Amino acid sequence: MIRIISSIALLFMPLLSMGQGILNGDQWINYDQQYWKLKTVRDGLYRITVGDLQKAGFPVSTINPRAIQLFYKGREQAIRIDGEADGRLDSNDVIYFYGRRNDGEQDAELYRPIEAQPHQYYNIYTDSAAFFLTYALNGQFGKRMQRLTLEGVNIPSLSSIDYAQAEQLRLETEAFYAGISYTLSSITNIFMSWMDYGAAFVGTQIRRGQGRDHTLSGITAVNTSGPKPTLEVMLVGRNRVRHTAEIYVGPNTSNLRLIGTMEYDNHDAVKETYALEFSDLDLSAGQTVVRVFSRGIGVSQDLNCPAYFILDYPKQFTGSAQEVMQVPNNSTQSRLSINNAQDVFDVLDITSADNTQLLPTARTGTTLHIGLGANRGDRRLLKVGVSDVETVSFLEKVDFEPIDFTNNNFFIITNKMLQVEAGGYQDPVEAYRAYRSSEKGGSYKAVLLEIGDLYNQYSYGDPNAMA
Repeated sequence: MIRIISSIALLFMPLLSMGQGILNGDQWINYDQQYWKLKTVRDGLYRITVGDLQKAGFPVSTINPRAIQLFYKGREQAIRIDGEADGRLDSNDVIYFYGRRNDGEQDAELYRPIEAQPHQYYNIYTDSAAFFLTYALNGQFGKRMQRLTLEGVNIPSLSSIDYAQAEQLRLETEAFYAGISYTLSSITNIFMSWMDYGAAFVGTQIRRGQGRDHTLSGITAVNTSGPKPTLEVMLVGRNRVRHTAEIYVGPNTSNLRLIGTMEYDNHDAVKETYALEFSDLDLSAGQTVVRVFSRGIGVSQDLNCPAYFILDYPKQFTGSAQEVMQVPNNSTQSRLSINNAQDVFDVLDITSADNTQLLPTARTGTTLHIGLGANRGDRRLLKVGVSDVETVSFLEKVDFEPIDFTNNNFFIITNKMLQVEAGGYQDPVEAYRAYRSSEKGGSYKAVLLEIGDLYNQYSYGDPNAMA
């Protein structure tokens, strides 16, 4: 879903100078290779079949599948290709990769300073994340998911950990605020052209003397013998005052307790983490309620906006459905056992999402045992059910061509929707380019640049003003 669409239809600019050392953002592209763009909208494991590749014009009959590469935001991703060992793509071969819902990583460069960005859980422009599939021409093999091993170990016989941590993220995105409003002489409501403090999608503002309740649901299989739950809260200020907001939590709206007060200034973003009691959760209803109350001490108006809530709690994982499991570091080899897991497809280590790995597993009946190595740090694991593997619905070839900044000096940025017959011209944008190239138009070396191509080439396939 596109949330912000640029209102600029046509932009032209003479290029006066450009240093040769400037990084353009396309360093990840090999212009001798072919690329195919695909999109994902949720975190999870995705598949691409050979049939999908054929429909998109991928040369399946002529390449070695071990040369296939996948890029995300300019970084090569670890992928898995079932059937690649024989050096050819057969009809039953499948590419698997860890896809994502888009986040705010790229949005950071829109902020001045970068620290003004409240968080990176949400992308300002689109939920869809763009990936690019290609194949190397130099004999190099692509990056692959590695299966971790516990040599000589019978996984079911290892000591068991009783739980892992579950994370419940609730993003508040009902409204977009442009950030700090400035005044110049008698002119009010002036905003900077860049993203300022307070500029973000957040929840509806809560005024002084008002409270709003937020229900975090889907809390299941809580293991009360584990560590107590924690709640992280982020608020963003909406006016230039000293903010005071009280945070209450409880199993329902009739049974809330004060767990803390958040004080901060102006349009800043502030986050706090609070230790909860298991009694703050309604274990039967699978929920907890968080109330944000705008106290506003010593000010006439105090506007607070919730940005997100993150609940962490110990969970006894069971079943085959897709779930993220956070496993703390363990000093010895151990196992995490999941009952009723007969339909689990695989377990991924997504701690470093660009370098996804596969966990060693073993089964006894319908119980899946996941082998955990010693001293590997806190890990973020993804359990994927057979029915959870997503199919890529968008896969199309893109043509990357390097832009000649040396021999061209006038660039017209346009949109394909504008290049239709109008005003007596079959293509008015091309007519303008021809005019600017003529002696009457300035004798520029003018070039047309389509905005979608710029997004692909200089913004990793995402719509973003930094392209």
